[in-house]
Amino acid sequence: MDDPIPRPRRAALGALAAAALAVLLAAPATAAPRTPTAAAAPALRDAHIVAAYHYLLARLLVLRQQQLDLQDGMAWNQLSHRDADATLGLAASDAWIAVDASSCTLLDLPPIDGRYHTVQVLNGWGDTLVNLNDRTAPYRRAGRVAFCARGAHPPLPPGTPRIELPGGQARLRIRIALGGDAPAATELQRRIILAPTGTPAIALPPPIPAFSDTALPGAEAFEQTEALLAGAPDIEAGMDAPRAAARQVAAALADPTARARIDAVIRAEAIPQLHTARLTFGTQRDGWSRPATVGTYGGDYLSRSLVAFTDLWANVASEVVAFTAAVDGDGQPLDGSTVYRLTFPAGQHPDRLARYFWSLAAIDAQGAELIDTAQPRLPHSRSGPEPDADGALTLVLAAALPAGVPESNWLPTPAGRAYRLALRFYGPSPVLQAGQYFPPPLRPTSPLPQEEGEG
Repeated sequence: MDDPIPRPRRAALGALAAAALAVLLAAPATAAPRTPTAAAAPALRDAHIVAAYHYLLARLLVLRQQQLDLQDGMAWNQLSHRDADATLGLAASDAWIAVDASSCTLLDLPPIDGRYHTVQVLNGWGDTLVNLNDRTAPYRRAGRVAFCARGAHPPLPPGTPRIELPGGQARLRIRIALGGDAPAATELQRRIILAPTGTPAIALPPPIPAFSDTALPGAEAFEQTEALLAGAPDIEAGMDAPRAAARQVAAALADPTARARIDAVIRAEAIPQLHTARLTFGTQRDGWSRPATVGTYGGDYLSRSLVAFTDLWANVASEVVAFTAAVDGDGQPLDGSTVYRLTFPAGQHPDRLARYFWSLAAIDAQGAELIDTAQPRLPHSRSGPEPDADGALTLVLAAALPAGVPESNWLPTPAGRAYRLALRFYGPSPVLQAGQYFPPPLRPTSPLPQEEGEG
């Protein structure tokens, strides 16, 4: 749904920031300190540069993932199936869809009864366009749907529902819960069919600079601004001001002095703010964080980029509610060499908050990759965690299984490494959707004796 620079509280930006930015863009430049760089671009303020960068980053993150996927063998309009993953309790299939005036892409789903599933469709900014499942569109729980370019009407099988894709491209994510029968989920997954009706002309994505989460691009991020904007129309309301700022910054790149200043502001202000906000945005409580908005963002461009930075392809809260934690209840960074306890009071076990299931996983502290601990995670691979004698539920996070702890209550963590946690609820309860619940704090405990044979 992620410093020396003042911290932007959640996006204390959002609509307020967009409105303030619009005022800045409309107002004439006021007197600035007499420096060569300020004189070179008097109307381009630091706030413009920072806002433009925060706005454009979501698009760059989506394109980076698209390029990586295509390099790894994904093909347009073809499903890529992944093996059933006990880590998250899901069978996952993904695709990049491309359509044009002559070709739609058809999705055929088998009947999926008695288990969580969704077909999530996202655009080139990471916005969720639609979810198809038995909760949001019961008449589409099985059968065929066509993805088509907006305004295009190629021939389709009679009665096929249409979903229009702004810009003609989209990311498709299909998730099916394993439940207690992973082979059945995999069999359903393999029966899904995705195919174009013709041979669409697929526009090449604009080139973007190579970057990583820890080495973000500087001024070069704006070199293809017009192509980035044209390739994926921004459907969110309230983005006019940051989009205008992005164009203003891009236009200023032609001046070497202005470009140097833009690069300096990005590296000294925009990037540090992002890294700080990445860990602190959203609502914070007892070490846990939850974005205030996920999946659709209105004018909150910073939240959109932060969600893309931390959990690209995050879904809307009616489907999944996710909490992340990088610190314990005392505010100390999570350390794989420390043993933590996470205790849910009696009557507040996580399974009471999810209509379908929940998951808890350790994630790399810098990126968004699940950490491979060579052990199954909670709660899918074993029988459910055992409650305590008083009815509470205690989960233990440790690099090795502590003595006296049921294996079903243990989440392996990476010894000697920092990590983050992701706690997800699928089919979240109304209390969760309304933001009225936060998980209990993680509490460090003194190292516990290990089972014999554990190192």
